[in-house]
Amino acid sequence: MKVYEYSYVKRAMRRELSEDSRISVTKLAKKLGCSRTTVINNLKTMEKEFGIRYTIEFNKKPLGIAHNQILAIKFGVKPKPQELEEIFKDDDMLRLAAVTEGDFDLLINMVSQSNEEYIYWGLRTTLKLLKYRPTIKPSFIAMSHTGYIPLTNATLKRFISNNKALDRLDRELLLQLNGDARLSHVALAKKLGSSVETIRYRFRKLSKSGLVKRYTITLDVPQSGYTTAFFMNYEFAPGIMSRSEKAREYYIGLDDKLPFINSFQFLALCSGSFLLFGLGHFDNEGSAIKNTIIAHKEIYKENNPTLSTGRIVKVIKGDVPIRNIDLAKDYNSVNWDSFRGIWGK
Repeated sequence: MKVYEYSYVKRAMRRELSEDSRISVTKLAKKLGCSRTTVINNLKTMEKEFGIRYTIEFNKKPLGIAHNQILAIKFGVKPKPQELEEIFKDDDMLRLAAVTEGDFDLLINMVSQSNEEYIYWGLRTTLKLLKYRPTIKPSFIAMSHTGYIPLTNATLKRFISNNKALDRLDRELLLQLNGDARLSHVALAKKLGSSVETIRYRFRKLSKSGLVKRYTITLDVPQSGYTTAFFMNYEFAPGIMSRSEKAREYYIGLDDKLPFINSFQFLALCSGSFLLFGLGHFDNEGSAIKNTIIAHKEIYKENNPTLSTGRIVKVIKGDVPIRNIDLAKDYNSVNWDSFRGIWGK
């Protein structure tokens, strides 16, 4: 049997659980070349130390998400986190709300099923925040390069409540798995008052339906470290495609060795107030500045980039996606072939 350092086992387990949070202890032990006892002990330690939550990464289109908005909000009068928690506690269109320090004070990600829903949500939210004199900069997430933002059960319930392809048991099963994706078929059957055979069948059906991209994990934002959200704008100039490809190589290359947590957790092309949005987790402020602001300004220097950044200090709703995935495999690239000859390389 191979012998690994404890830290390597935890890093490798994070990778495997990020890719498939329902992987069995036996299979994990076999993949890592260690004992079941080692896997079980490390699981317990990681759950305690990092607040791991086993959940689902959904595919956007089958779920019916029409609008995926990311908003950076700066307040003229800063509200207390408790006030924001009260404002958003019943918001079932909100995936994430986090208090930040930096160029903006609040980061929001919301999803809706129609233009009308988005408009009404925007009006309601603006009115609720009015006394704090907010400057709101919204952007539409047009294409995710990598990563995801977890759905709260309230948001998931909203999106599946009118899905005619799902019956009551399907919906309840999805909600249970979104809350704890490692629940066994036996435990799920007990919770839902159904037979194990029925749950096993429904689970296979849902897993093949296109709704589920993967069973994965997230965890509480680590007490140590520096989790930052950043937005970028730039001028369009010849060479933008090659610089975008260089940026991709940079994101992937930063984690060329197996990390415990990916440096860049979420990256997406946007339209609206900003053209690029990202979430990253670094050791400290200096590392965050170096790997976000300085790196992007160097890569896109011919495009005169401007960046807005904010450190996440408190999550008031939802979860920040912190996990370890194979970034090279997961990265969704733009196919630039049809544009070559217009902007050049």
